[in-house]
Amino acid sequence: MPVENLIPSVLSFVSAAAQIGYTPAAAYVSRSRNIFPIRVRQIGGKLICFKSDIEEYLRTGESQAPLSVPALKKQITVKIGRPLKCESLEAARRGLSVSELRAQDQASRRAR
Repeated sequence: MPVENLIPSVLSFVSAAAQIGYTPAAAYVSRSRNIFPIRVRQIGGKLICFKSDIEEYLRTGESQAPLSVPALKKQITVKIGRPLKCESLEAARRGLSVSELRAQDQASRRAR
């Protein structure tokens, strides 16, 4: 059953995106980049937007992206196995072993 039928003041994420001229694909991409202009909330596994948030965005033009539920990001796995030539050269340039270089790279990705 669609969310709109359960609570009249709520729209599904895709329906809310359509109201402001976004295709579903563009809406999901902008949400993953944290630039979707309407506040997105999550109830269970469903993404929703309040109609009042859409009206406020259309009236003021101010982005509500910082207030949204963060999008899930893919986990980056650690490389195992034989090092690539470019990894070996970069590790030698920095004075590290390849495993130390990989550990630094992974730590910098986590910090983002």
